[in-house]
Amino acid sequence: MLPKASATQQMYKKQITLSIDDKKVYYIDKEPYAFEQLEMKLQELFTGVEDRTIVLRVDKNLAVQDLVDVLELGAKQDIKMVMATAK
Repeated sequence: MLPKASATQQMYKKQITLSIDDKKVYYIDKEPYAFEQLEMKLQELFTGVEDRTIVLRVDKNLAVQDLVDVLELGAKQDIKMVMATAK
């Protein structure tokens, strides 16, 4: 049996997928967003989450700067980012 407490805090892991297509449309778990909306949406999705991870799926024809812009958003919020690749 565990002791009781009046206040609890829940911290857990969460992983989402962020995709960017060749037209620079950003998708969070298949839902489209403008780049300007990403930072606020990521904050919302990861509120109260201790271990934050994003799997990046980026079109191979995009500029490196597009990837860097997304990586900076993750760095601001201490989010781990992993890039998905094809075999």
